[in-house]
Amino acid sequence: MRIKTYIINDLILLLLVLYSFVFGGFLQFFIGFSPTILSFLISMVLFLFIIIKRKHSFNRNNLWFILITVFMMAYTFVVSLINMQGIIKPSIYSLFFIIPLMIYSLFNNRKGMQLYSISQLKRALLFVAVFQLPILLIQLYGYEFFMQFNNSGQTMRDVDFQFGTFFLKNDHALGFFLIANILYVWSYPVLKNSWQKIMVTIILLINLLLTNSKVGVLFGALALFYIFVNNRKYLLAFFLRLKYLLLFLILTCCLALVYFEFNFYLDLKAKYNYELSLKWYELGVAAREHIVVVILKEGLLFFGNGAYSYFDITRGEFNNMFRHFSQYIWFYYDLGLVGLSLIMVFFYRMHKLFKQNQSSYSNFMILGVVLYSYFTIVTFDISFVLIYFLYKYSDDKKSNIHSLS
Repeated sequence: MRIKTYIINDLILLLLVLYSFVFGGFLQFFIGFSPTILSFLISMVLFLFIIIKRKHSFNRNNLWFILITVFMMAYTFVVSLINMQGIIKPSIYSLFFIIPLMIYSLFNNRKGMQLYSISQLKRALLFVAVFQLPILLIQLYGYEFFMQFNNSGQTMRDVDFQFGTFFLKNDHALGFFLIANILYVWSYPVLKNSWQKIMVTIILLINLLLTNSKVGVLFGALALFYIFVNNRKYLLAFFLRLKYLLLFLILTCCLALVYFEFNFYLDLKAKYNYELSLKWYELGVAAREHIVVVILKEGLLFFGNGAYSYFDITRGEFNNMFRHFSQYIWFYYDLGLVGLSLIMVFFYRMHKLFKQNQSSYSNFMILGVVLYSYFTIVTFDISFVLIYFLYKYSDDKKSNIHSLS
């Protein structure tokens, strides 16, 4: 009996979701599974499936996406060979571009029979997002106890231990997942009324704060502003009933902003001047902002130093002057300004996918990818790429972005 390819497609997608969002952290922490090695294996499985998959839907947008993917791979090989980096490093580096393409293929051409719809999957994942609260609280107060069972081979501080059910130290992907669920709740008729939406949103925001991700809080604030703008007609009427509480919250936020903003401007010039940035840079303890200051002050790299010149994946070590996971900084040193320009084109082509099946907050999802890429390696993270395509794609028949029913 031949198995239909759509069954294999949906099973692979479901296994990826369970692996990335439900069991990944457990497998890595307690059993010692390596997410990097598993990512390689998953990529190989996906690549083989794409080859045997009979039906492929091509259009102008995904052809452009394929083209920029191939071009970036070719450019990586050329720059790496010029810099004597060999073949192995650029081959592994190609996963930066192949992983998004392969995960996209699981969503492409989903017309006809399927085991489940993406909307059903997202409704189930909303429970996973809410369930992060007890997990994060256990991790918050049980750090010393659980570290006795750490088989991951990684050392972790207590501040890095709030990873929920995601992979270790993957608070950025967890934050992106929580924010995507907030957007989903307010954009589609998932819950019955506005009170349920507000309660779920509060729980998801508490989860977000527990992840200790500053960029997550920033993106969460932008998401709330986006939701308010799109629902202002209904939210204003709702909050006017709570006018005294709302007034108190506004005054509190204003005072906090004045205090932190005042201190921010006092510290900005002192912390991020060129002399101090260069000192931390040479000592190998520079923050991302210090590295950017040094890059802008010194001679710019147009073509880069080749694959993994920033982080040597074969040895698992950073260059002695660099210590940060940032896609923009990595690409600058590895592929130069040309590589940085290409990754922005790559993100633009990612955004143009699913023209007929985009969620109502699709534009905001690509903003998250652009923002988080300063703080992490987005396109190499299967969890992050999966979140992007899951919540960018929509097979919901009805959007609820302008209704609080």
